[in-house]
Amino acid sequence: MNKGHRFIALIGLLTLLLLTTLCGCEFIDSVLGKNSEQNRLPGGLNPQQSENKSEHSSGQSNENLGGSTDGSCEHELLWIEQIEPTCEEEGRLAHYYCSICESCFNEAIEPLYSIIAPSLGHAYGTLYDAKPSTFFEKGNVEYYHCFNCGRFFDKNLLYINDVTTDKISTELAIGINGQIKADFEIVEESSDRITWQISGLKVTAGDVVTVCLKNNTENAFEFSVEPNCNLNSQNNQIYKSAVSNVTLTATPNLMTISVDGYYSVGMIYYVGYASGQAESAMEKSQTENGEHLVTLTLSANDYIYVNAYEYDGVTEEYVNSYCALVNTSSQIAVEQSPFIKICESGTYTVIFNENTKTVTIVKV
Repeated sequence: MNKGHRFIALIGLLTLLLLTTLCGCEFIDSVLGKNSEQNRLPGGLNPQQSENKSEHSSGQSNENLGGSTDGSCEHELLWIEQIEPTCEEEGRLAHYYCSICESCFNEAIEPLYSIIAPSLGHAYGTLYDAKPSTFFEKGNVEYYHCFNCGRFFDKNLLYINDVTTDKISTELAIGINGQIKADFEIVEESSDRITWQISGLKVTAGDVVTVCLKNNTENAFEFSVEPNCNLNSQNNQIYKSAVSNVTLTATPNLMTISVDGYYSVGMIYYVGYASGQAESAMEKSQTENGEHLVTLTLSANDYIYVNAYEYDGVTEEYVNSYCALVNTSSQIAVEQSPFIKICESGTYTVIFNENTKTVTIVKV
């Protein structure tokens, strides 16, 4: 090479170095044919989608997430899907992630300095009041309900799995003086009414009556006392010793109890049957005329009588039988000692007067 050619080459090299200094590496890349415009974005970004959209580590500090946008990294970008935040845990923004420089970018290929989506926090709202359970509906404890995640919390903002309380059991018993005396039996039940009964319960004057769950006298139910029964509504005490029938009724808002007392201490009376069927107890009349009565459905040619027993509050002892018929139509019944013969089928009230020891039968 002669001196002229050397001088021209030297001038060209100096020119190249000067242009490189002024324009940067992009000038050389264009001269060498690297990174054509169709594969590049401003700032040297190359948003290649990865078929494997695996998540990158999010443990890096926020100040490093923006990464390099000065063209020093030919970014290889992976698209990372969003993770929704919850009430208690942070989420993650959707973004591009460079697997080379570990930088993060939004969809517009702008640097992100944080990819954290803050946790939402619980939206507790209003404290819901407790609702007591009944025999008919479940209740609930007092609670908060988060509108974001749907979870329940108690008044101390502690998580609870279920706020409902079970219906009250219908397996009830009657307590006498703090001790369970007998179990109630359900005789009627509907969506808004339940009736229980106990038959032949022996009670003594002054006994205190409670209603509770079977085998549990600690949690007694509140009840109202039906008027004109053998129970004092002020202190729930039995008025007089008797063998009583107890009726308990519950509706959604009220429980009532009735205790009869027609088997009073002293003389008690039954209607007996010649056929041998079980005797029917007679109730003492509310009037003070010595009458005892019972309403029965009888058939023609039934034979009945009245048996008298002496009752001491515990046991019954047979005394006598009676069949003296008075003030009764012969079409209804006739006296055929030691029985009374029913002449016509029907429903009748049989009345026994303990003073006169006579029987009267009246058609209902």
